Amino acid sequence: MYVTNASIARTVIWGNCNDYGEGFDLAGHAVLTCCDVNLNGINPEGIVFDGPQAYTSPLFCDPTGCGYPPEFDGDYRVRSDSPCLPENSPCGELIGARGRGCDGVPVEEATWGRIKSMYF
Repeated sequence: MYVTNASIARTVIWGNCNDYGEGFDLAGHAVLTCCDVNLNGINPEGIVFDGPQAYTSPLFCDPTGCGYPPEFDGDYRVRSDSPCLPENSPCGELIGARGRGCDGVPVEEATWGRIKSMYF
């Protein structure tokens, strides 16, 4: 995507697909405000990052792979521990359009012996 004098706000730029698989190419002149951005594929020349951004996975609930259009399959709401939710976001606002849809993956402490006993 090549942009000229664009203002992009509260948008997830992550996990996008192109003809070659997963990737994203953003170049031109744009101001990004309160976005979740995968910096891979972004040409920083001409891109202005206005204020805090998130630079980590948005933690979608159940995204589809690049072989499927996201409007037909997949759940692009975010997990409860997503950096896109207002309570976790660097700007205190919702990033993206879908909001919370699932809980984060629970973490439980366990000894190595307990883990091995679950499989043997």
